[in-house]
Amino acid sequence: MTNQFLSSITYIVKTRFCEETQEFQQTEFSSDNSLAARNNAFKFIESYLEIIANEGLVQISSDIINSHAIKRFNKTILKPSNRTYKRIKLFNQDIISIIPNQKIFPKGIRLSFRINSPSKNDDFEEFEIFSFQKPNHTIINQQLNHLILEYSFLNYMGYHIEDEIVISKNQFITLSIEPAEFKIIDTPFEWKNETRKFSIDYLTNKHLFYDGLQHRLVHHEMYQYISFLERNCIEEIEKNVYSMLHSTGGLLFIGFHPENIVESAMSNEEIMDYYQYLNHSFSQDKYLFKNIYFDLINYQDFSVLAIVVYPLNQESKKRHAYNRDKIFVRQNNKFFKIKDS
Repeated sequence: MTNQFLSSITYIVKTRFCEETQEFQQTEFSSDNSLAARNNAFKFIESYLEIIANEGLVQISSDIINSHAIKRFNKTILKPSNRTYKRIKLFNQDIISIIPNQKIFPKGIRLSFRINSPSKNDDFEEFEIFSFQKPNHTIINQQLNHLILEYSFLNYMGYHIEDEIVISKNQFITLSIEPAEFKIIDTPFEWKNETRKFSIDYLTNKHLFYDGLQHRLVHHEMYQYISFLERNCIEEIEKNVYSMLHSTGGLLFIGFHPENIVESAMSNEEIMDYYQYLNHSFSQDKYLFKNIYFDLINYQDFSVLAIVVYPLNQESKKRHAYNRDKIFVRQNNKFFKIKDS
């Protein structure tokens, strides 16, 4: 039974933008069940992306993926086919942006919500797929505050929210989030896992990303998704990366272990050899490499290799081409081949 002071929430999907009228084409979703309306709005966005992808009106972009791979993939999008959107979904990992055509969608595709109440008629934007600009920290901060507001309204209205996410303010160093800890409902392509939260805060700015890696190395005890290696060997690194790919992702530091500095330290030459070998090895599999990012940082005169791993989606897990004998999962701090686990 929902609270009747706030009867329901209407969700508004904004798509094509008319320059003459300065208005979006809008589709509204409203029902007695506000959670169902929210779900229907996101399903509509997914279907809409499929339609415009098959019309050749979508491209992909990434700050990490090899530019030549992006160009090759964009060519397949510009040749519409029934399989195009499935390919886009496959490539739509946390580090890749879906970009609608700039001329037709100059302000991107957006989702807002409106409280159905006589005293409130404002739209609160909580999600966007923008056409040509990179994510803006101010917009992300605003959307986060709106997601907090949405959760508060739905909770007040009496809805039981199963897909809630708890986020701490200290995970967003550069963003001025108001509460110290807050809950939101998941938004597709964005807030699902810890590594993604790190990415949203830093991926849009290379210097911020570098600083963010150093911050997490210094304050590693604050983040559960950070791992260190007691033995610096290729096999152990691969096992850790594979297990992160098949779980929730994570951040792995090579060349520095806070509890075993002497054994873990490596020379600049050794770190560079590891970097080049791993970069080459993982790049052989496109399904795998798009979810892995390598960076070299300096910390207290140590050369450290940082490996950011984003989790594979279900389709990538089914389709990746590398040897199943090398796919590991981690259980109780022990590694098992996935086919044996």
